[in-house]
This record gives sequence, C-alpha cells and structure tokens, in this order.
Amino acid sequence: MSRRRPRAGSTRVGTLNDRRGGVNRPEARLLTGPARPTIVRGPRRREATGVRASGREPVLLGLGVALTTATQLRVPMGPVAVGPGEALLAAWMAWTMLGWLRGGRPSWPQGARHVGVFWAIAALWLVLGHFALRSSGIASHRNVMHDALAYLFTAAFTVLLVTRGLDTAARDRVLGTLCVAVAIGLGLLGGAAAWSPRIGPLYVLGSLHPGEDGGYRRFLGWAENPNQIGLLLAFLPFAAEHARVRLRDVGRPALWMACGLALLGIGLLARGRAVWMAWGVGLLAFVVASLRLRRARQASIGPAGPPPAWTLLLVAVPAIAATLLGRHGAPDSQRLGLWTSAIEAIARSPLVGLGPGTHAGIGQRAGWDEAHNTLLDWGTSTGVPGALALAIVIGLSLRNAWRSRSPGLCGALAAMWTFAMFHHMLRHPALWLLVVIASTGGDPAARETLTPPK
Repeated sequence: MSRRRPRAGSTRVGTLNDRRGGVNRPEARLLTGPARPTIVRGPRRREATGVRASGREPVLLGLGVALTTATQLRVPMGPVAVGPGEALLAAWMAWTMLGWLRGGRPSWPQGARHVGVFWAIAALWLVLGHFALRSSGIASHRNVMHDALAYLFTAAFTVLLVTRGLDTAARDRVLGTLCVAVAIGLGLLGGAAAWSPRIGPLYVLGSLHPGEDGGYRRFLGWAENPNQIGLLLAFLPFAAEHARVRLRDVGRPALWMACGLALLGIGLLARGRAVWMAWGVGLLAFVVASLRLRRARQASIGPAGPPPAWTLLLVAVPAIAATLLGRHGAPDSQRLGLWTSAIEAIARSPLVGLGPGTHAGIGQRAGWDEAHNTLLDWGTSTGVPGALALAIVIGLSLRNAWRSRSPGLCGALAAMWTFAMFHHMLRHPALWLLVVIASTGGDPAARETLTPPK
C-alpha cells in the first residue's frame, strides 16, 4: 500500500511522528515547539497495586471514624462501651477479613511498614509491662482491661487499613467523608444548641460533670468530653483543604471550603485551648509546605529531600509553650504535675513500662490518672523503648506528609500531633487513619515528581 501524502498547505505533522524518529527529530521539534516538563508518577508496577474501593467503603470508613467520638451514644458492655462508630468499624473489619478468606490477598505498602512494626512492638511491650505491674506489688489497677481492649481494637483497625491496600483516591475519599460527616453532624448540633443545650438524649452544650470546666459552658456535640471531638476539630480544617485539591471530581471547591469554615466555627464554639494551638502549628506547617511546593513548581525541579529540622520543631516548641500556660495566662500547675508524675511512673519500669492502664499519679492520694500527653502516657505503658518507637512513628509520618506534596496533609499531621501533646490520643482511630494516609500517600514511588525537559 502506498503512503498517503498530505495535501498542499496542510499543517499535519503525522509524517514526522512515525517510526523514523518521532517528535525527537529536529524537524519535528520545529513544528511542535519546545518540550514541556513532564509529570512522572513512579514505576507503573507500583501504581497499579492499590485496590479500587467501591463507593460505599470510603463512606462506611469515614462515618465510622467520625462516630467513634460519639461517646454519649455508647452502650456499656462490660469493661468497654460500644457506640455506632465502633459498630461500623467492626463491620468493616469483619467484611475485610471475610474477603481474605474468599481468596483475597492482603498487601503491605512499603511506606507503611513501620506502622505494623510499631504495633508488633507495642503488643509485646504491653504484655511485658502488665507482668511488671503485677510483680511490683502495686494494688491498684485502673482501666487495665479498658485500655487493653481499646489498644487491641485500634491496632486491628490500623493493620487492616494498611493491608487492605486502598489506592490513593479511596483513602482521600475516606478523609473527605470524615470532613463532611463531622461538619454536617456537629454543625447541626451546634446550631441547635442556640435554642436548647439538650437535644433528645444528647447534652450538646454545657458539661456532664459540672464544675470541671472552670464555670463556662463548652460545646460537647455528641461526645461526653469536648476533648474527644477536639482531635477531629484540630486537623480536619486542613484535611478539608487536602480534599479540595485531591478530590476535584467529588463536589466543587466551595463544598470543601464550606466544610473547613464550619469546622473552624465548631472549634471556636468548643473553646479548646489545645485545638487553637494545634491550628497555629498546623497553619505554620501549611504555609511552609505551600511555599516549598510553589518554589518547586516554578523551578520545575525533581523530588525534594527531607524537610529541614526546624520545620519539625514547629510541632514541639509551641506545644510545650502552650502547655506551660493556662487558659488565662497562668501556669498550668495541674498539667505540669501530671507530666512530672508520668515521668516518675516511667522511672519505676523504664524498660517495659507498666502495661495498659493509666499510671500518672502513681502512689499519690489523688489516685492514678492520664498524663494528658500521648508520648508520656504511652511511655508509662511501654517504657522508654515504646516512647522511642512512637517518636519514630511521629517523625516518619511528618516526613511522609512532607513528601506527599500536599500542604493540607502537612498541616493536618502537624496539628494532630500538636493536639496529641495535650491529651492521650493513641487509642483513637482518627489519629491512625491520618497516619496511614500520610504514610501510604507519601510513598516515594507513588508521589508526583517534576522532571525538567531534556
């Protein structure tokens, strides 16, 4: 067959884009113009490893994580209480394991292997710590069974979420569902609180324990303690910005902007000092990540290296400074006392800790309590090795968020860990959901990198 010739005056360049050299030939460059930077998304064999979830699975996960903070709706069952959030997550976990029994294969993304290693170490050290507690002769054992079951549930959820192998779009949809569910649910309760502090069985405004909040009423929503929804309010405004950028096919940008503004308003109504400090640290991290991303796009450079050390200090320094101050600028002696007693509890068993339970204030008349600091509380349960393992998880999650090229995700991680320096949040599935999203989304093989033209 004879090759068709282009008509006179035709601008077709198909004869230059053939097997004789393609667009790399000099004459083709004159017709097509200079080459532009291309976007490389890592090796193809790694791109196709994610599981495309159905439309219902991200919704189920997002609603389940949101409702785990609905502690006013829980029903006591022995040493623990089960609510709608725990029921939804338990159903998802059972469905996931049933899929494996039917022939499915669990996967383990490279960027999230440290999460599994952490929980393997945690399981061993919690058992050893419990034996150390029993052999120490201490008579009181507070919240041992409650914390043991809570850690077991959270560990199972985290490991199944990682090994489920959801693709990046599915994980972002889970985070987006969480933003919308919390913004709508708590937003409606916050609006209704203007007419009545109680809506049916829910005390949405005030305090279930009068006198503990310094005489002013705080927004509870569906939780018994405003700090239980504080973790969500601390990082979800930044997560809404992440969803606005990543989920362009789900709703318009105005939807995510409205969610972010609603979450900010709910956080102001909750009057949480830890939430406000978390917003400040998250905003700093968001600005730094945005400037870095903008500079990288302008220069069209390749993947950036690890973040400077001073950016990681944005989490620690303001958290410590805010902890030293009370609501009215006075030193928070109660919190400092709990921190001191937690360090004393760690000193009693520095190698393996004291196992599940609350151990701050050990040996004092006030009894045992939480240290209201995730790192110290975990150290009392698992000793110095467990605290170091958690510090490594914190550092790796921040590094992976930095590599993900998402300022919203960087702000969310920084805000979440800042809030965790004020309260014990390691048993909350929302914390580990964000850690898994940052760890798997920040995998170097899956992130976008800009390469300059040759």
